[in-house]
Amino acid sequence: MVSNSAKRVKVLLDNTSKVLKGLGELAETRVMAGIPAEKGVRSEGDTSPINNAQLMYIHENGAPEANIPARPVVVPGVKSVQGAITKGLAKAGTQAMAGDLNGMRKSFNAVGIIAQNAMRKRISEGPFEPLSERTLAARRARGRTGDKPLIDTGQLRRALSYVVRKVSWSGKYLTKKWW
Repeated sequence: MVSNSAKRVKVLLDNTSKVLKGLGELAETRVMAGIPAEKGVRSEGDTSPINNAQLMYIHENGAPEANIPARPVVVPGVKSVQGAITKGLAKAGTQAMAGDLNGMRKSFNAVGIIAQNAMRKRISEGPFEPLSERTLAARRARGRTGDKPLIDTGQLRRALSYVVRKVSWSGKYLTKKWW
């Protein structure tokens, strides 16, 4: 039997607007790891015609026509910490649901740092195919003694970073907004 008597509900605290704002921010926030444009430029005095992002792309995928084997850093580095990244993103989601936008942003930055450190560790530790004797001879001619692939001046490793960006969908195009 259903009673027709109206039940009264008293709302003591309405956080609907905070939750909706948090979900909106969460949906428009991205953390991206690799070499951001602002870290792409090689250092003063470097005569290389390519930037750090282009160089990382070549190493990530290899360039058989130039006898450069693939020495992937970004994808395996990030995959190696996938569990920690998942936990960090879940924390960001929980904070967004609670309307804690500062906490959410801190969580996105923490995820970025995890990815950055994993990529830098990968570039330092490998494993990678060894350098060719020709490359080692060229290094020695420049006064370098190291034989680790991807580490000559350290610029490429230092360029590996992350950015947290707010994005929004405008029709079918993605537009960037900066915090």
